[in-house]
Parts: sequence; structure tokens; C-alpha cells
Amino acid sequence: MATSAENAGTAGPGGRRGEDYVLVLGQAAMTALRVTRDGLEPAGAVAPTGGRVPSPARVAEDLALEGDPVFILAGAGSPRVTVDGRYALNPAGIKATAATVLRTGAVPAGPLPSETAAADVFVHELARQRPDVLLLTQTMAGDKLRSLARFLETPSFLECPLPIVYSGRDTLAPKTLENLPGCRYEPAPVTATSGKVDTRTLERLLTGLVQDLTDAAVSRAGFGRPPAMTMGRAAVAAAVGLIRLAGPGGACLIAAEPAEVAAFVPAADTIDAASTSVTGTGTVELCATGRGGAGGPRPAGWMPAWEDLINRIPLHSEAGNVANKVADVLVRPWAGPAGPEEACVAAALIEDVLCRLIARWDSTVRPETNPRHCRVIVGTGLGFWRLGDPRLAAACLLDALQPVGVTTVGIDPWGRMLVEAAVNVPRPLGPDWVATCVSPLRARLEPRNGDSDPWAIVTVLRSTGQTTARRLVPGRIGSIHVPPGEKAELTIEPCLRHIDFGAGPGKTWRGRVNGSLAGVILDGRGRPLETPADPVLRVTKQREFLAALGVLGELEGRARKVARRSPGAARGPRGGSQD
Repeated sequence: MATSAENAGTAGPGGRRGEDYVLVLGQAAMTALRVTRDGLEPAGAVAPTGGRVPSPARVAEDLALEGDPVFILAGAGSPRVTVDGRYALNPAGIKATAATVLRTGAVPAGPLPSETAAADVFVHELARQRPDVLLLTQTMAGDKLRSLARFLETPSFLECPLPIVYSGRDTLAPKTLENLPGCRYEPAPVTATSGKVDTRTLERLLTGLVQDLTDAAVSRAGFGRPPAMTMGRAAVAAAVGLIRLAGPGGACLIAAEPAEVAAFVPAADTIDAASTSVTGTGTVELCATGRGGAGGPRPAGWMPAWEDLINRIPLHSEAGNVANKVADVLVRPWAGPAGPEEACVAAALIEDVLCRLIARWDSTVRPETNPRHCRVIVGTGLGFWRLGDPRLAAACLLDALQPVGVTTVGIDPWGRMLVEAAVNVPRPLGPDWVATCVSPLRARLEPRNGDSDPWAIVTVLRSTGQTTARRLVPGRIGSIHVPPGEKAELTIEPCLRHIDFGAGPGKTWRGRVNGSLAGVILDGRGRPLETPADPVLRVTKQREFLAALGVLGELEGRARKVARRSPGAARGPRGGSQD
């Protein structure tokens, strides 16, 4: 299966003329899914998008596909929204507005400077962000309004006016914008009742604008009129479908690009959502009130320190090599990993950005829907495909979210479940289940001499009648094989009265779990995870976790293949397999 731009032009299973296919456009890379009797199957090629909707000629050349797709899932080409005046809203209003922007499928271009900034700084930042929609949460007058008027006098805006949506208080609406040349004023006042902010009018208006702008981008690229939907809206639909697996607040969907992530958690009354990226253009930055963030001492949007990434890599790596691999990941996001180190660096980069998102979730969304508490975690997007192995992607999610209790992890690297949710497939295939992780709530490691007492006895009864029991020991990691497609009965009996797996302290947990690639993982590392200071011990513990998932042998096999390459040989395409 081809996994790089160099291999993408060869004829593949999706390359026959006239075959129905779905085009999946990520911000950095694109792929396609064949439409078959059994559902959607990957066409097997990935190519760059450059953040834009490609032309049919580009699709034919890079993916070996002819004709218009039957459906387009659009991440690239999604409208960019800039928000001005976020400090005019109360905290609840800021959170509601940020989540609304993400649910409509728009891409947050970032906040503008606060209302105290000089007008020329405001216009300079607006020109830098180049939004498709300007969202105002406060009135606009004086020098700021005059600067905006001059900014909109350019021929491009006079020919195609910039949509400016006002979602602040109705009494403060900037009515002067109605007659401003180069502007299409759209009022969508936000109402607040009993401390709750109602953004339904804004969401309906913004959804329509985003859909119109997406359709226009597809049409400008040269396609006919295939139906299209933004990835954000498709992710919302997919997150709603996860409710049947774990109930409201019990499941989350993580959509990942190589350098940005977004999380969607279905709640009882809405879909909570947040996003962030390496460059700091996400909704958590939109909600921030200062340069620092709740996620850590360094300013939001900065690249993580090389030492931080090294601590997340299960290999002995030098800072210089890590820096080079990060450059490869960000510059060539459409290419599969060239070796195990590059795959681990790509996973560490996603993990770092995801940790930043999770750390700020409580302050920018709400604590009760934090993805750490979810029983079902699904990762989707070409950012996970870039890792080369779904088990490495699952390890990335487990290390970043650090879930407790019994948690099932699935990976959908090709975006199939997003398409299934967008077109409302009657019997969706869903993600590929990778692992079920068992870890107690609020259990910390306590160093002792000799062997530690087990936290619990974990028993798995497979559908074949085979029973397997293992001890969950602090500081150790184990696994119980349950193959994909099977159902198994899981029983967890705590050995200590204070240990809780979701049924209550000291109480036995019983339930059914899905079979998966890695089976049931007994995670005795405790919560929160503590990274050993000794590099050798740190790498040893990380490799133990990967070995339990079954990915360590694959990584070592790739390392041996890379080591056997002749130093003078020409480097081939960077292809990586996707199990």
C-alpha cells in the first residue's frame, strides 16, 4: 500500500476510471476512500493539499483517480473565522462562541488584539490572518471602524464582500456596518438567561455561511457539484454516534493533523469541542485571557522544547536528531514515517499538543466533559495515519489523556467514520478497535522494597470459553489477548479497599469489552503518569508499554531495516505501512 506522495501517482485499487470515491481533504494532506458493497475502503494513497482544495487534475495525478468524487469531506479549504472583541463577553459567552465556531466546521484563524490596541495594529493582524468571516462580539466605532473601512476598500472585498457577523448584545449592535462598502453585515445577537449563553442563532447563521463558502471553494477548484461537508461538522455527527457506545459525556472523538488536534465530546445538551495547534490558532487560545495558558508556563502556540519531546520518545535520541525529525513531520505531513524515530517523534508532537488541549479543557470548556473521564476514545485523521501503526496512535492517546477505569480506544486514520456520519450510512463500520485499557482511579505508585501487592485481579472470559486471569501490579504493564471481532466478559476484582475501577472503592467491576488489536492492557503506571528522571529507566518503562500494545517489535523491525540501508544508496520514498 502506497503511503507517500512519491508512490501516490501509481495506479491503485481506487484508480480505475469511473469508480465512485470519496475525497478526504485534510489541512495538510488528502486521501480517498473507495465506495464498495461492503462500505468505504482506503484507496491507499496520500498526497499534500497545501491547505487548499486541489483541482481535479491534481487529484488525478496524485491519487490516480478520475472524475468527480461522490462526496468531499473538506478540512482544507474550510473557511477561516477571526473573532474580535472576545473580552466584551463574559467567560461563559467566550466558551460558547469558541465551541460554536468549531462545531460549524470553521477554522479558528485566531483572536484579534484587544479593544485597547491601536487601530493600525488591529488592521495589520486582520490582514495577516486573512479570514473568510469576521465575527464581532462587541460594537465597533471610532478609529477602529475607520481603519476597517479603509481595509475593505480593496477591489477584492468590493467584488466579494467580507461577511461580518455580529453576535454580541443586541442593544450594542454596530448598525453602521450595514452600509459599509466591502462588507456583508449579518446580525446574530447572543442571548443570556440565568447565566447560560444561547448561541443557536449564531450557530445556524455561521453554519450556513461556512457551507456556502465551502461549496464555493470546491466549485472554484474545478469540480462539478459534489456534496461537501466540513470536517468539523462531520466530527460533530460522528461524536453524536458515539453516544450509543458510552452515553453522553462517556465518549470523545480526537481529530488530529500532524501539528493540531481537536476534541469533540457529546454532552446531554450539546457537543463540547475545543482545539489547539503548534502555532496557537485554536479555540483554547481564543478563550485565553493572557499570553500564558492554563496548560503550562510557556506561551501558547510555541513549539515544545526539544527536551519535552525527547521525554515522550521511547528511544535514546539526541536533541539535534529530534529537531530534524520534527521538521520532516511538519514539512512532509503527507509522507509515511521513514523510520521508527520519525514515527515516535510524530507521535510525541501530537501527544504534546493534545496534552496542552486537555490541560486547558476545564478552564476553556467545562470540567464535567473532560476527555480524561471518557470510557470510549476514538482518534481519527491523517495525523494518526502519519504514525504508521494504529497501536502507536493508541499509545499516544493513552499517554496524553491518561484515562482511568476501563477505557476502549479506537483508531480511524483514514477518516472513514467521519464520512459515514456525514452521509448517514445505515450500518457504519466505525473505527478499528485497538486496545482496552484498565487503570484504577486516583492510584499513585508507592515505592516499596521487593514485590508490590497487586491492585486487582483481572479476568477475561472469551466467547470461546477460554478464561485468563492476570494480576494488575503497580509499576508493571501486562496484556490479555482478545482478538478483533470477539466479545469478552471482563471482571476486575480490587485487592485493596480504596482501589476503584468505576464501580466504587473496593467493588468489583464487570462488563463486556470488544476484541482489539492489542487486547486488554493492564496499566499499572498509576495516575498521573510520572516520567522517571533517569533516561535509561524512562525509555525502559516506555518500551514496556509499547511492548504490551504489540507495537515494539514492529518499531524494532523497522529500525533494523533502516540500519541495513547502505549509506551511499539513494534514499527512496518515505513510505510507512498502516495496519
